[in-house]
Amino acid sequence: RTWRAGKVQLLLVHESDPAHGGCDFENFYATTPEDLVAGGLYSAPAVELYTPPHRDVSLALVAKTLGAVRRTLAARLSLDRLSALSTVETARSSVARLSLAG
Repeated sequence: RTWRAGKVQLLLVHESDPAHGGCDFENFYATTPEDLVAGGLYSAPAVELYTPPHRDVSLALVAKTLGAVRRTLAARLSLDRLSALSTVETARSSVARLSLAG
C-alpha cells in the first residue's frame, strides 16, 4: 500500500521454478487483495524467473529493469585499470606520508 502512495517503485519478479518455491502467476491474482489489483499493482513492470537454461536471461532482464547497463570488455578492462592505478596511487601516498613522518 506504500507503493500506491507513490513512495516506492515496484518491479514484480515472479519465481516460476517449483524448486525455488515458484508457482503459477495466476495464483497471485487469486491471493492479492482487490484494492491493490484495482489500484494498478499488476501494471508495474514484471519479469518471470524461468528455470534453467533460461534463468540467466531472466536474471539479466531483472538487472536491466533495475537500471544495469551492459559494459563492453574494453570498458570493464578500463575500469579495472583505473582501479589498479588508484590502488598504486594510494600506496604511493601512504609511503610518502610514512617517509615524512619518520
